[in-house]
Amino acid sequence: MPRPIMGLLLAAAMVAATAWLGWWTLPVLAGAWGLRYAPLDAALAAALSWGGLLAWQAARAPVMVLAERVGGIFSLPSWAMLLLTPLFAALLAWSAAAVAHRLVPRSQPNQGAR
Repeated sequence: MPRPIMGLLLAAAMVAATAWLGWWTLPVLAGAWGLRYAPLDAALAAALSWGGLLAWQAARAPVMVLAERVGGIFSLPSWAMLLLTPLFAALLAWSAAAVAHRLVPRSQPNQGAR
């Protein structure tokens, strides 16, 4: 299966798992992905998935009001809060996938006989 299609499927799984089970499923799925694939792909899928969830919520609820209030707590503009949401997801997924990626032993090139 082509890599972009697999990334979109991962993003869809992240959306479904986050919506039904909670935010903690994102690093779990990313860690599972990282056992076999590149951590950057998991980060991109996470950013896409949480960006999609944010857009979906914006169509149903006053997300900008919440962004303004939370941004006020952190002394940030509301648009920064909207950008930080997918960025946080990407960093969370990348870190989980990178740790899992390092756990899998990789074959070493032949160093020659000693």
